[in-house]
Amino acid sequence: MIAMESAMTIGLTCPSSDDPCEMLRTFRADRKRIMAVIRRLEMDWPCSAEIQRRMAEYITDAFTAPPLKRGGAPLPLLHRALDRAYDAYDAAMLQRDDLRLLAFTDAAFSEVGRVLAGITVTDSGDRTWAPGRGAPMLLWLGAAHRDVARYTLRSGDRTVSIR
Repeated sequence: MIAMESAMTIGLTCPSSDDPCEMLRTFRADRKRIMAVIRRLEMDWPCSAEIQRRMAEYITDAFTAPPLKRGGAPLPLLHRALDRAYDAYDAAMLQRDDLRLLAFTDAAFSEVGRVLAGITVTDSGDRTWAPGRGAPMLLWLGAAHRDVARYTLRSGDRTVSIR
């Protein structure tokens, strides 16, 4: 685990699946209470399903972060970002359509960017992945889930070995 700030600790595990759609199904299975919001977003904006799929492919569910509410176990950053995004979409329900989509995407991407800023993941062959490089983590890991040896803050302040 890396302490990112006093209230934020991030972890890294293997993704739950090679399929981003399966990662999203897992998220939805645990979020029955917001299914109406999810359906409304995807009905209003069919492209939002692809946005979520690409987010799942890009960051996977391998990064873990504290839950939004105190007292819970760490959860995938993907879930935390989607929780924030759906909350923002729901809160913007009385806004124009385009502003609701903006609320959803802004909340999701802001959360991911804030948490992953400065993170670099390195595999056992010293190949690296960083969020700003444009390559989805799922593709970088590959089907065999490359042996990730460590992840670091880009500034070099800390290195955490997985093993």
